[in-house]
Amino acid sequence: MECKLEFDSQFDFLVILTMCRWQWGWGAYGRLGHKTTKEHRSTADVLSPKIIDALANSGMKVTKIMCGERSSWAYIDERKVTYRWGIWKPTGDAQMYPVIEHDLTGWEVRSFTAGPTSCFIAAETSAISSGCSPAYGELGYGENEKKSSTSLKKVDALEDLVTEQVAMGQAFTFLIVDVTKKEHRKFVDELSELEIEE
Repeated sequence: MECKLEFDSQFDFLVILTMCRWQWGWGAYGRLGHKTTKEHRSTADVLSPKIIDALANSGMKVTKIMCGERSSWAYIDERKVTYRWGIWKPTGDAQMYPVIEHDLTGWEVRSFTAGPTSCFIAAETSAISSGCSPAYGELGYGENEKKSSTSLKKVDALEDLVTEQVAMGQAFTFLIVDVTKKEHRKFVDELSELEIEE
């Protein structure tokens, strides 16, 4: 049986790739994906694994999962559909159950990550990010560009490159980008070197 496990410091997400998806832990911001009911409020702690009905009822195999500080994400290869729930913008409303992220529908998503107030996605030959103020450059928009965006936006500097994996921390982003092709060497050559003081 193939399974995947993703976790944050306060909640967990387990996918058994035969269709069942469980999530448990601290339920604030709707990040567990369990709809509100009279018996079980979606913001309550869930002390044992509980199936996420919206994903279990999709009938599709979830192939990628991610737990951010306040949100969770899931991707289904078969349909090229990304689901998101919880909250990833402090000024936005919490999404209490998985919904399709329509801006990413049809895109082949390789990796996604979320920080406290932002997200970053590696899809096709683009890197896409979003986040609101305060942002400190972790969205990758450039020196003289906006530092934040409340909607998903391509990172121009990484356009036409294949970003394999993304990860976020508190106000920083880490990417693994494939630059093995000759045409990508120009991108690497133009990067400024980081000087580290010893």
